[in-house]
Amino acid sequence: MTAREAFELHMIDVDQGDSFLLISPAGFVMLVDSGEESEYNAVATYLNTVGISSIDYSVVSHMHADHLGAMDLVL
Repeated sequence: MTAREAFELHMIDVDQGDSFLLISPAGFVMLVDSGEESEYNAVATYLNTVGISSIDYSVVSHMHADHLGAMDLVL
């Protein structure tokens, strides 16, 4: 966990659906939704690009594939 200067909210492009990355100033990481299973590479690449190697919290907003499809792969 690496401290950050400010709270960060990232919106990850997963085509249809949603995916949000939240990083607290203390360095805690939360991933909200993940898009379809086919969007796993987009989410994983984005996490790597911003230097995220672990997720402290994950949230699925609701049980539709375009929100939870890649979550098991990401985790």
